[in-house]
Amino acid sequence: MEKSGKGLLNRQQQDKVSEQRGMPVEVVADSSFLVDVAGEAVALYYYDVVGTLTADAGEIAGTVVVGKFTNGGILRSLGDAIGTNKDTSLSFTCDALTEEVAFKFLNSEIYDQESGKQRANKIVEGLTNGKYCIDYRYGVIYGKKATATTGITGAAYKVASQTSSGGTVVTGDTNIAKVGGTAITLGQKAKSSSVPVVIASDQDINVDSNSVNTNGYIGKASGTNADFVTAYASATTLTCATLPSGVSSIEADDIVSIVQIATGGSVTNTYTRDDVTVTSAGTDPSTITVTGAAFVASDTFVVYTNVKSVDTPETLTSGNKTVTTSGTAEVLGTTLAAKSIYIRAKSGNTNDIFVGDSTVDATTNKGIILAANDSITISIADRATVYVDVTTNGEGVDYIVMS
Repeated sequence: MEKSGKGLLNRQQQDKVSEQRGMPVEVVADSSFLVDVAGEAVALYYYDVVGTLTADAGEIAGTVVVGKFTNGGILRSLGDAIGTNKDTSLSFTCDALTEEVAFKFLNSEIYDQESGKQRANKIVEGLTNGKYCIDYRYGVIYGKKATATTGITGAAYKVASQTSSGGTVVTGDTNIAKVGGTAITLGQKAKSSSVPVVIASDQDINVDSNSVNTNGYIGKASGTNADFVTAYASATTLTCATLPSGVSSIEADDIVSIVQIATGGSVTNTYTRDDVTVTSAGTDPSTITVTGAAFVASDTFVVYTNVKSVDTPETLTSGNKTVTTSGTAEVLGTTLAAKSIYIRAKSGNTNDIFVGDSTVDATTNKGIILAANDSITISIADRATVYVDVTTNGEGVDYIVMS
């Protein structure tokens, strides 16, 4: 792109429009109004020895720092155009940065595709401590610190806000009273010919990555198809009892969500950790307190947790079983609580082994057949429910019970 004879591109030292800095274009057909930003705080950052952008924690004088105002497009004092060091609406308090100089657009653009550390060092090249410059188009400040102060306070400036399409709208908190001249009313709404979705009392719809956890223990009022039992305690508390083996309490951090269900079966409310404060006390039963809840004695509760419900074995018990007479199944051992049992046919066996329930039979080939050194793992609750039969008298299996 060739530069204009009037030097318009020269003002920003743009020989070409870079990938980082598009050519400024103003849509003159759009009206705009001024917004006064006040009381803004800007944190300062520096690049460490390896070039990582790091929050200023009281770095010494002479440190090269950068900071980003909330808005770009900071205007001149009149609010009519992008500001410069000679005419700006920006003011702030910071004893580490006290004297503004012109921004080095050429250095900035030359180093736009280099590291942040290289670019910052080139932009402040030649500056003495306390001096700074500002890229008013993008709202970025660069400087060399004069003191150990870590940020800017009380920043005030003007920006333009679009009132029609295009541009970035900068607003404070906005209370919408009307849309298209029609007053806003609370409550559920349905468009003509649409199927309404009912949301009680203008509650928000909360869809979170952690709202449903099917891998954790779940508590219900009846305990049926659940891992523990929940019950009403007060308007803001409920209890979690009969906890799974290995879980002595339900902690606040364990809870993902609590569903409150009315007697008719409808969901009264769902409390998620991002919406309410949840605390816990006590061991089986644990008492859960939900700040601001409105529990009713007749309600029931489903509590979802992030405590993994995978039943991990804690104890290993090894053993072996030799069957005296072929065709006569023998129990693997006496009653012993188990989660699973690993069974391997003895290496010295000369014929097949049969594993199954009490009806396993080598003479009819009934059961799981294992040759020497073959193995199987069975998920089962009791060792005494597993039986073994052999083809050859005196052969058998080795096993490990995982409890």
